[in-house]
Amino acid sequence: MLLFRTLVLMVSAPPSRKVFIVHGKDEKNKDALKAMLQNWALEPIILAEQSNRGRTLIEKLLDHTSDVGFAFVLMTADDVGANMSDYEKLRDRLGAFRDTWYSENGLGWPRKIKKHLVPGSDIEAAIKQSQTIFKPRARQNVVFEYGLCVGTLKRGKVCLLVSGEVELPTDILGYAYIKFDSSIRECELDIRRELEAAGYFPSLQKAGFILASRIDYCDKCGNKETVYPRQDGRFLCLKCLAKE
Repeated sequence: MLLFRTLVLMVSAPPSRKVFIVHGKDEKNKDALKAMLQNWALEPIILAEQSNRGRTLIEKLLDHTSDVGFAFVLMTADDVGANMSDYEKLRDRLGAFRDTWYSENGLGWPRKIKKHLVPGSDIEAAIKQSQTIFKPRARQNVVFEYGLCVGTLKRGKVCLLVSGEVELPTDILGYAYIKFDSSIRECELDIRRELEAAGYFPSLQKAGFILASRIDYCDKCGNKETVYPRQDGRFLCLKCLAKE
């Protein structure tokens, strides 16, 4: 027990235990990431949960990104977007179908388009075209806050978490990011590695020891987390290890 406590104290503390979370409309993964950080004894900062104190939104954002040590940016499929030229072609195509419909059937748009689809018809081709033109994108505030965090913390302290086939802004296509399909829990180990690289987790290798960590159930609190071996054979998470 004394050995492990001594080793933890030998490791330098991170610049701040506050970790900023940028998110869109995906509340489920936002809450999962928040819980993950809390279980690692960190303090997640979510803008909507902080008091306003008479500040504008940009003032509030600047204040809360000034004293954090790391930021995670959740880019999830909240919006859709398209290239303007592709959109205009699709609009003209649908407009031609509308004009034809009006001339043949009078005013009034068909309530159920599928009933009027003819294989190979222009309207069917337009609908198929729309499925390739419109691509899932993150909300505009998420892209803006990502840039703000990079400017404030630098790229090494900002981790991009991308869901599914979300289209990334062209300016950041060359940057590395962590991808997941539906749940942020899929990349828990990758998230921990990013934080460890930023100095957030005690690495006993720095003190001349080898730490065999793994994702498993903590023998003290029972939560499934990254756990570390004890001399008595137990595996504990960071939160429980700090209390020993």
